[in-house]
Amino acid sequence: QTAHESGNFSKTSESVKYRFKTAKLVFPKYVAQINAKQKEIGAIDSAFVPAEWFFNLVYGSRMGNQDNGVADNDGFDFRGSGYIQLTGTDNMEMFEKWLSIHRPDVVINSLHDVANYARTQQGALESAVCFWLNSPALRVAAQAGDVTKATKVINGGTIGLDERKTLFSKYLALV
Repeated sequence: QTAHESGNFSKTSESVKYRFKTAKLVFPKYVAQINAKQKEIGAIDSAFVPAEWFFNLVYGSRMGNQDNGVADNDGFDFRGSGYIQLTGTDNMEMFEKWLSIHRPDVVINSLHDVANYARTQQGALESAVCFWLNSPALRVAAQAGDVTKATKVINGGTIGLDERKTLFSKYLALV
């Protein structure tokens, strides 16, 4: 799961470069708004979606984020971070509590610091450990070999399920 979420451990932050075509496929719930924005700015399908607008649309007012970017920038600021791609202020608060216990040496003054730390190599790994330890449903699904359920816990859907199954088999064979 972490290999898929992080581009085989090469990315510690969700890409801010979604093309309109891809954004509609990955976030079908928001197709109408994405189409409206695309029309408003006269963009073609292969053009990049305005990042802050997009993340505030898809992550605003969910996962502890506020106001859909109207009075804040939570959707963008707390987009996926770390190898598990922690998303939203709720997950950042969970990671902040974990860090205060397990890594009191890490200086955290705000949730922005937590998100930025999760985007470092060490923080990316620790955020995945934190998510694992705080997600009983994920542990049950993973230990049962249920990649679909584990994916839903992490992603909310089944995006990338075929690759996740392949990676699960690959890493399970190493144990």
